[in-house]
Amino acid sequence: MKAEIKCPSCARWVSNEGTHCPHCGSVLDRNVLLKEERAKRAVPETPKKKSRIELFLDRTENSDKPFVILFRKVVAFFWAIYMAVLAFIVWLVTLAAG
Repeated sequence: MKAEIKCPSCARWVSNEGTHCPHCGSVLDRNVLLKEERAKRAVPETPKKKSRIELFLDRTENSDKPFVILFRKVVAFFWAIYMAVLAFIVWLVTLAAG
């Protein structure tokens, strides 16, 4: 004997063997519904907007001018220190939280 379930949309009794209601086309299986919703939301993400420092480092990456190369190295050094301090603060907060 086949088991039947009630369609959540049209409230008719249908066989539980299918994934969609034959009357209204509504999804019967919750897992299939979640997969379809994820597929609809899988829109290509817009690229993350770069900060001004990252844009500067990208623009000056292939420069031949000695001053620009030195300035780029100084900016990259301080950027790395800034990120390290932020990472340390995050670690400290998570350590304090337990």
